[in-house]
Amino acid sequence: MKSVDRLYPFPFLPILLGLTMRALTAAVTRQRLADAWLLPLSVLAMTVIAVQALVWRWRGGPAWKGRRYA
Repeated sequence: MKSVDRLYPFPFLPILLGLTMRALTAAVTRQRLADAWLLPLSVLAMTVIAVQALVWRWRGGPAWKGRRYA
């Protein structure tokens, strides 16, 4: 249990680094800095889309009204 306690701050480090990089690029390109906080949501949304595409691929393509589209 102590090894988990010792590594506690590190799981959040990649998230913090990603938010910082997004905020820096937003500042340099004169975009809204507040949008940087939406980065984790957009990563989650793209992950869901990618997983859905893989599921469709494994099942032979998306289906609509009983038809398969490959």
